[in-house]
Amino acid sequence: YCDIAPPGRLPEGRSEIPFSVPVAPNPDGPGVLYETYHGVNINVQYGVSGEVLRPAMRGGALATGLMEFVIEDATTSRADPKPYQFALNRASQNVISNDKNRLANFQVEGRVDTTICPITMPVTGVIQVLNSEHKIASIDLQLVRKEEITVGGKTASDISEVQSIQLADGDICHQMEIPVYMILPRLYTCPSLNTPQFAIDFEMNLVVAFQQGHNPTDKNALMAAYKFPVKIIRG
Repeated sequence: YCDIAPPGRLPEGRSEIPFSVPVAPNPDGPGVLYETYHGVNINVQYGVSGEVLRPAMRGGALATGLMEFVIEDATTSRADPKPYQFALNRASQNVISNDKNRLANFQVEGRVDTTICPITMPVTGVIQVLNSEHKIASIDLQLVRKEEITVGGKTASDISEVQSIQLADGDICHQMEIPVYMILPRLYTCPSLNTPQFAIDFEMNLVVAFQQGHNPTDKNALMAAYKFPVKIIRG
């Protein structure tokens, strides 16, 4: 709390009062300012509010409400790219399916250029369908957050989707490279974080949905997914 203007009268029209306030960690807290993040169970937010004090006979105090501002770490992390190659097929142990017994033979391969992802840079790579006995309905790339909260020695975790982009629509040509390009949403992501009180991690899911019968948009369509962890850094 700080006073930015002495008592007095404001002239008619618009008034601007320049001010600055230091932004520092709470001395009773962890001693660090975490980056702004909007999640499901964890939120790191910073804001400023103003108040105009008036006599009670003139209506009392006026408040502006909270105005959020974004905190980003000025330091950058340097890390060598860590390319990651993956393959989805019926026999793969890493593939998750809503009905693996009905999966026919298929092979989808690809790569991401790095799983250590600067938050200001897009996630890039390629995928291609080598073969598939099922007709493909769509291929999507999901960004997923994993939030963990520790209280009293007990840890609770939750996984939720941040965003999903469609890489392919319909039964695409086989043996054709499809580019991967995902921009990380700033407010809903932050550099991967691990503290004694909470942790925020991220992973990617490549989801292949197959057509069934005459309804390729069936919400219960046969699917296969491959997930892999990514580390977001301030690059």
